[in-house]
Order: sequence, then C-alpha cells, then structure tokens
Amino acid sequence: MYPPYKNVPAVDNKNPDVTGVVSIAQGDLTGVYNEDHSVKVYASIPYAYGNLWRHPGLYSEEDYELSEIMQQYWVNFAKTGNPNGEGLPEWKMRTADQDKLLQLDTEIKMIDDPNAELYKIIDMYQESTIS
Repeated sequence: MYPPYKNVPAVDNKNPDVTGVVSIAQGDLTGVYNEDHSVKVYASIPYAYGNLWRHPGLYSEEDYELSEIMQQYWVNFAKTGNPNGEGLPEWKMRTADQDKLLQLDTEIKMIDDPNAELYKIIDMYQESTIS
C-alpha cells in the first residue's frame, strides 16, 4: 500500500499524534505471503479482534501473545488517540524525521520502511503525469 509520506509534515502540524503504518511479519503463520514474507493486511484481522481461538491448532502461543498486544494498541488508540501504553513496546509517532514502521512479530520493533524508495518512484511518475 502506498502511503502519502509527503503529507507527513502537513499532518504533523495538524495532529502531532500520528503513528506509522503497521507491518505484520509473523514468520510461522500459515497464510498468504508476499515477496518479503509479511502477512497480507487481512490476515491481521483475527489478531486485532482476538479471534485466533476460532481456528484451534493454527496459531502458536506467540500468536496469542501478539494478538493481546495488538488489541491493547487498538484499545489505547481508541481511548486516547495514542496506541502506546504501559508494558507495550513503543510505537513511535510518525514525523517528517521519523518514517519507520512498527513490525509486529515475535519481536516487536520499529523498522525502516522497505518500500521507501518505491514511494519516490511512484511520486516521480505521478508528478510526470500531472504536468
């Protein structure tokens, strides 16, 4: 998915509590993978809604732990506008100077956007078709 990364400075001025896009890369999850082995966005739904129990035997204990963390991020964001909370790995706000993504995996961490260079190419193409 192509994020409007050029709009980050404008968004920062209006809402300083913007978090980066989430990337889910659960290495042992049975599902459909793209080239970098990250799970398609729709595969995150059972994690976010806590519905892993509906498929006994498919998910590991690590999957259930990840689901709990994802649900807590969602609850915190709904309550406060900030997904961070006590006991959770920090999800850094997206700014003009910080464009990393939160990778949700057995280790949750901020990572460089693997598509950053692609966005620049898309921008050049779009700008050339507009003029």
